[in-house]
Amino acid sequence: KRSFADQSYRLHEQHLEEQTRRGDDPLRRLVELESINGWRHERMYRLLNPLLAWGGRWLTVGDGIGTDAHWLIRQGAPVVASDIGDALLKLAHKRGFVREFGRENAEKIELPDKSFDFALCKEAYHHFPRPYLALYEMARVAGKAVVLIEPQDPLQKSPVLLFFKNLLDRINPA
Repeated sequence: KRSFADQSYRLHEQHLEEQTRRGDDPLRRLVELESINGWRHERMYRLLNPLLAWGGRWLTVGDGIGTDAHWLIRQGAPVVASDIGDALLKLAHKRGFVREFGRENAEKIELPDKSFDFALCKEAYHHFPRPYLALYEMARVAGKAVVLIEPQDPLQKSPVLLFFKNLLDRINPA
């Protein structure tokens, strides 16, 4: 019998694998940077600029399709993308969006202590079944800092905003 954490991670990995079998392009948002979604991500990434000025090597954790690693590469940072499943990261690597990637469980990162300067976990932390273990692991492999960026959901409190978001998603779903 599998533990809750094992089941959670396996389901996440299956979700990533299923995206590679669908008809639409799972890496679409890496190309459509001028979309509403691209603007939303860019606002979060700008928070990293002071850390990028220090230089250093990055590990992205829970990076799904390599969105975070791709942004860091475009800024000139050396980065390794990671996620529990690597199906989409393999595709992103093949198409030139990420250079280095690895299949890593956030709760047990198989990398040496302080092998990176920074660890970035954007919009994935809330998916981890035991988030404190993941935070410990990120702190272990990052010598300088761990950056957690988690979503805020003002749409839950505002049906009008939700209506406009859904409308805009129909116009430009990327």
